[in-house]
Amino acid sequence: LQTSLTKISEIPPLLQNAEWDRVRTILKTPPVNSLWNLGESSNTIVKLAKETGEFDLLELKDELAISLQMTDQYSYDNVFIYYQPGNGKVKTKEPLEMANKAIVQLKEVVDVASKLE
Repeated sequence: LQTSLTKISEIPPLLQNAEWDRVRTILKTPPVNSLWNLGESSNTIVKLAKETGEFDLLELKDELAISLQMTDQYSYDNVFIYYQPGNGKVKTKEPLEMANKAIVQLKEVVDVASKLE
């Protein structure tokens, strides 16, 4: 979880520099992808909740997964924005907000996990 937090913390500056592909690479590769993109059986937080009986972590897992998925979606959209119908505006505020939200959410998970030890 701590390694994932370190990786996710790299995302906001990348978003500010419009490095969409690098953001998506972080989100889609281990260990971060296990937090949202590989299903329940591979999810690190689900495994921790089952091992410890701390099922409040599952709610945090759901919120974090949404934030990471939306960060990925906004980044994906920005890669292809010029080829899509519409006004062609790159969204920078939205993915940055979602990435920062994910960082806060994962810090909360890490805090809960550290108290379980």
